[in-house]
Amino acid sequence: MTFPRQAGHAASVAGSVAGSEAAALLAVSGVRLAYGGVTSLDGVSFRLAPGTLAALIGPNGAGKTSMVNVISGVCRPDAGTVVLRSPDGRRHELTGRGPTRVSRLGVARTFQNIRLFGGLSALDNVRVGLDNRPRGRGGAGGLGDLAAGLARTPAFRRRERAADERAAALLALVGLAGREGASAAALSYGERRRLEIARALGTDPRLLLVDEPAAGANHAEKQALVALLRRINATGVAILLIEHDMTMVAALATTVVVLNFGRVIATGTPAEIRASQCVQDAYLGGPVEPGAELERPAGAGGVARSAGPAEAGGGA
Repeated sequence: MTFPRQAGHAASVAGSVAGSEAAALLAVSGVRLAYGGVTSLDGVSFRLAPGTLAALIGPNGAGKTSMVNVISGVCRPDAGTVVLRSPDGRRHELTGRGPTRVSRLGVARTFQNIRLFGGLSALDNVRVGLDNRPRGRGGAGGLGDLAAGLARTPAFRRRERAADERAAALLALVGLAGREGASAAALSYGERRRLEIARALGTDPRLLLVDEPAAGANHAEKQALVALLRRINATGVAILLIEHDMTMVAALATTVVVLNFGRVIATGTPAEIRASQCVQDAYLGGPVEPGAELERPAGAGGVARSAGPAEAGGGA
């Protein structure tokens, strides 16, 4: 499978991984996370610059989904910090804040196993994301909005129309124009993937965490997904992509961070990562033949470890 390469694909590592916390959109420092006796993350550190499109890769059980869970507030690490810097330079520590607060600070995510409200329409699923924005950016405003909604005030009706228009625009962005009224459960697999991305974009994120969006996708769906992620990134939204498909990673990412056994073992451009001996060893236990893909065969031994609760049942 081939994808057209992103313009400027050969950008230096410094262009996507900020050299200091002060210059970084996201700074992950010394993060450790364990489930009982199983260490999922062991001193993970990396930084992402504003507007970057980076990838987080590694064999099954490497700690990728655990890292996303820590960044998004689902899991509180045992040690270390995760810091998000706002456009005005303010420093927001995400560690321990919880998913709602992290989302309102500007971090959104999708899930490896799609999580939508199956009984709601596509439009209403996106509206859920819109309502999670801070009040100043159009989100739900608590009791005041509840009272306005019950009274159906003109201001409330204007906000509702604006929210519907914004949700419809996001559906159009992800290729679901005309599907606003369809229930999420009635959409195809690829459409549900795109709907989940649209819902995440409804929170107005500055950083979008996308967890294995190509899992189960066919060739055409992967091509469409590559184009979609590029469009989103072109709007200024930074993306951290968690993905096993290295052809897709090479087509999208300017920088790749590699995890193995909960530790960062390499950071660099896709070409540098592909040539890295330690990455080859982590995936296949030895050198990679020219032209081969870095996709670990099912059942290959020597690398995977027991998954913690956050990774069991499909997480990585």
